[in-house]
Amino acid sequence: MAKGRGTTVSMALLGLGMVLAIIVPAVVLSRQRIHCGPKAFAHAAVAADSKICSDIGRAILQKHGSPVDATIAALVCTGVVNPQSMGLGGGVIFTIYNATTGRVEVINARERVPASHVAGLLDQCEQAQPLGTGAQWIGVPGELRGYAEAHRRHGRLPWAQLFQPTIELLQGDLRVPHILGQFLQSSFLRPSLYASSLRQLFFNGTEPLRPQDPLLWPALASTLETVAAEGAEALYTGRLSQLLLDDIAREGGQLTRKDLASFQVEVVDALAMPLGDYTLYSPPPPAGGALLSFVLNVLKAPSSDAEVGAKGWARMVWPTPGDPLSPLQVIPSQEQVALQVESCLSLSGVCIRGWGPAYDSAVQGGFNFSKESVARPEGRVNLYHHLVETLKFARGQRWRLWDPQSHPEVQNASWDLLGEALAQHIREQIDARGDHQLSHYSLAGSWSHRMGTAHVSVLGEDGSAVSATSTINTPFGAMVYSPRTGILLNNELLDLCWRHPRGSGIPPPPVPGERPPSSMVPSILVNAAQGSKLVIGGAGGELIISAVAQAIVNKLWLGLDLQAAIAAPILHVDSKGRVEYEPSFSQEVKEGLQDRGQNQIKRLIFLNVVQAVSQDRACVYAVSDPRKHGAPSGY
Repeated sequence: MAKGRGTTVSMALLGLGMVLAIIVPAVVLSRQRIHCGPKAFAHAAVAADSKICSDIGRAILQKHGSPVDATIAALVCTGVVNPQSMGLGGGVIFTIYNATTGRVEVINARERVPASHVAGLLDQCEQAQPLGTGAQWIGVPGELRGYAEAHRRHGRLPWAQLFQPTIELLQGDLRVPHILGQFLQSSFLRPSLYASSLRQLFFNGTEPLRPQDPLLWPALASTLETVAAEGAEALYTGRLSQLLLDDIAREGGQLTRKDLASFQVEVVDALAMPLGDYTLYSPPPPAGGALLSFVLNVLKAPSSDAEVGAKGWARMVWPTPGDPLSPLQVIPSQEQVALQVESCLSLSGVCIRGWGPAYDSAVQGGFNFSKESVARPEGRVNLYHHLVETLKFARGQRWRLWDPQSHPEVQNASWDLLGEALAQHIREQIDARGDHQLSHYSLAGSWSHRMGTAHVSVLGEDGSAVSATSTINTPFGAMVYSPRTGILLNNELLDLCWRHPRGSGIPPPPVPGERPPSSMVPSILVNAAQGSKLVIGGAGGELIISAVAQAIVNKLWLGLDLQAAIAAPILHVDSKGRVEYEPSFSQEVKEGLQDRGQNQIKRLIFLNVVQAVSQDRACVYAVSDPRKHGAPSGY
């Protein structure tokens, strides 16, 4: 009898334990969701520039695909939904965070200069602006080889499975998406589109397709089926390669089978930049990560000795070559005292050589902007004034984004641009006025008005993340269409036009295999101590660095939620140091900046787009920029 009662009590306790085991996690989860807010996801998220492509990426994650799998699937989709921005005829850069190892690597599959490029190509730079149409501007596409390398290193699902959703999209009732329709209807683009081979894809007689018109693209569906079955090599060494090359040749292009077959993807460690409690990881030159890091490094709050000593890297500084060390010297640790001395580059009278870990004893500190510092109008004007001045200096450094593979004799710009010594030197050049001569910022005043690209941000359940930016450069690239493969070709060689030595307006001749400089900055910020991440990147050509930097400032320093941080109107600085304001930018701040001597100019088209996923402990948030009518997807 006692044994029976004991059994009954034990069963009751067991039952109570099971009930608690169900209820307690549910209550905790419920509290987490309430704390996180209704827009938070519990596990993972994808932010592409369209809802349908975000959904495709989410579905891949839910099938236990890796974040890289989801990114590739979303990019393949984006090449159909927004073909004016990216596609198989372009190039891509991945920044990948592995949560297991903590390593962050960059896979760079940006287009390269073909072996037989047009002689005197860069003599055509001025007349080619702003669109750069024509086959002479086509670089060797790297998109698919980039996908293949990323999948080989980090993929989980079968390769073919990543293409199937987009194949089904193409074979179904595909309609012209809203943003594509807007580009097709643009009075600025329409004459060039009509005169190009793209007319056969995007025009109905003499009229461009409108939003929601049927979009028939069987050639691309067939190409994706072949690539899904045979792999990326179908386009580089297989049966698709000659079809593509023949179509390009008919347009006057000079790409060869050797150009395609010899294309190489680069895999390198990401640049690492301490940023308060976070570390910013971004792609090295010829991508724009060093410039993004430079902007945020100049603006950031002072760092502690421990943080900078452990993570920061800066250059050794002399007033002139051979002179005694200046007060801005950065002291290296004894075990890293050996200097890598390169040819000395003059920067505003400062000669910069060698490198070592940066210590706070050499750092005078940043500007320490915060939510409190911008609570009053004068504080907001002060923030944006310093931002504008920093963007001017950053613009003056764009000439340094040479491809280190093709120009090993040129100093690696990232050593300087991430250094505390250079950041402090620039801070000291920023005063209360914004009307200095262009030479103060090393601005050349050369013409530049780029726009384009697409971006995808992904965060997986295990905390691994991918930030990927892809492009065919300007809208619709070279406006060269391959009707037998369905591929739109890039005009990436146009970006060589702003690769020139400091003080010279003449770009040097292209080097076969060279990758043009880029504003693309697919980035990942990690706060390991708090379990927080920000996976971010942007589209918009030359607007990318300005837009991504301001989104990061808004989120990390000014306390805005992710949606507000991205939606906030931005400003940009052109090549002549003039400020361009996005419509609806604060009139109060504009007037305050004008009082400080900042010149302004109206920009014809302002299409800056940022996609981001953030993880704040248990909360996952994702935002696709509303400017491109995007929407994220997660679970």
